[in-house]
Amino acid sequence: MTVKNNSQIAIGIIGAGAIIPQSVQAMREQGSLFPAAICSRRESYEHTKDLAKELHIPEVYPDIDALLSEADIEAVYIAVANVAHFEVAKKALAAGKHVLMEKPFCVTRKQASELFDIAEKMNLICMEAAPVRFAPVIDKILEWLPQIGRIRMVQTNYSQYSSRYDRFLTGETPAVFDPAKAGGTLMDLGIYQVHLLLTLFGMPEHVHYTANIVRGIDTSGVMEMCYRDFICTSVTTKDCDGISGLQIQGEKGWIHSDCRANDITRAELHLRDGGEVKFDESRAGHRFIHEMTEFDRIWSENDFDTCKKLARGTLDSLEILDEARKQIGIIS
Repeated sequence: MTVKNNSQIAIGIIGAGAIIPQSVQAMREQGSLFPAAICSRRESYEHTKDLAKELHIPEVYPDIDALLSEADIEAVYIAVANVAHFEVAKKALAAGKHVLMEKPFCVTRKQASELFDIAEKMNLICMEAAPVRFAPVIDKILEWLPQIGRIRMVQTNYSQYSSRYDRFLTGETPAVFDPAKAGGTLMDLGIYQVHLLLTLFGMPEHVHYTANIVRGIDTSGVMEMCYRDFICTSVTTKDCDGISGLQIQGEKGWIHSDCRANDITRAELHLRDGGEVKFDESRAGHRFIHEMTEFDRIWSENDFDTCKKLARGTLDSLEILDEARKQIGIIS
């Protein structure tokens, strides 16, 4: 294995999809996470070798078991199909590896709860990679919320025409539109908005999800998360484009961001008395940089209290997704 700095964490990457170059870039920008090895499905070995060469990842393994048997790998970053998250993470934890896993963390809350229980018993970090939870602008919005008075309405929108939707319309079934692989717009993009609202407001009293269903999967939908004093309405689409953003309306003012929920970097506060404040992170690095930094911080400080807090947020998000997917008949 290529020599790393003593202060770096040796990361084994599990997956070889389009998100991997972005994740490796963020690890290198962060500096403490060393992409030491990569693997994917055995039938994708040649592609994985090409990807490793392109990204200058030192070691390539033919399958997951081979990578997990490497003692020098301290943690794994998991970015496989949604439906495979649970089994892959369970194997990694059993091998004594810390886990950073892409959203949605699991297909169901029950699966996630089992993984967190295993991690706690083994004193391992097990964390969902959901960048919106770690964005500095979220702290700024939380700071502003008391200034806008009692909140009455919240709207979010994440609209992004999928590069795979045309194939789906011709009869193909890419994983992101495959019910058997836990696809759908809610699981792919809606999860960002659920995490955003949970981070700002906590668990709602109840949720309602209405979706456009094509061949058994939600290609776009509207989520209502209802709180005691206000309603959050979230539009998510993969079958059409639109204007994405966030708006929080209070009796004394409102907060607005024109960012998609997967990369929220700026926001504005507008008060009824005429006051205005703007925040712009002006981040130079990759949008994954904050989650990578937090994973490293939790590791270096053994901050399992924060780890448990993040786990509760993940469980809450999956409780909402479970209920929403039941409502549209995707799961029973």
